[in-house]
Amino acid sequence: MTIRDYSTGRNLNDVDIQLTLSEAEELHGVLSRLLARPELSSVQISEYKGFLLKSELCLTLDEGFPALEA
Repeated sequence: MTIRDYSTGRNLNDVDIQLTLSEAEELHGVLSRLLARPELSSVQISEYKGFLLKSELCLTLDEGFPALEA
């Protein structure tokens, strides 16, 4: 697993992610879709304030990820 700052590309080694139950359920759903459809390669969870992007989490499968068997 690699965690990077999206704008600078620098690795982050010490991260604390705090989620509400609703956010955890959304993350679970997004990861489930990504695992079920690895051809997507990445998914984003975005939070907007009005029309401005407040925060975004991009999840990308490593190219070495083995395909799941149906």
